[in-house]
Amino acid sequence: MRRHLNVCKGLLSDEHDNKVTIYAEIMDVEDKSWSVNEAITNLKKAMKENNQRASEIFSSIDANDDGKINGPELYKGLIEHIGDRLSPGQVSMIINALDTNDDKRIDLAELSSALEEEE
Repeated sequence: MRRHLNVCKGLLSDEHDNKVTIYAEIMDVEDKSWSVNEAITNLKKAMKENNQRASEIFSSIDANDDGKINGPELYKGLIEHIGDRLSPGQVSMIINALDTNDDKRIDLAELSSALEEEE
């Protein structure tokens, strides 16, 4: 599991890294074929290939237009944008890694920060 957690280092801020570590330890994540880092990298790649900004990706994922991305929205958005079908646990890990205000959802600022883009 430590190897899995170390994959996240360098991509996410220290605050995000700490949250990934804590959450993964709680969830006892053992899936070495997947990482939060990989999901974010794939989303960045799709964003670049489609010449999109974080705000455009966010708007397309935020299905109910409430300004927040929840688990089901993220699950569907990742299928649409990068073709990945993740488990509910993996989706939760992404949300917990990016969610800096602890509301269990991702807002535009949090997504933009993860994608290293200023809006």
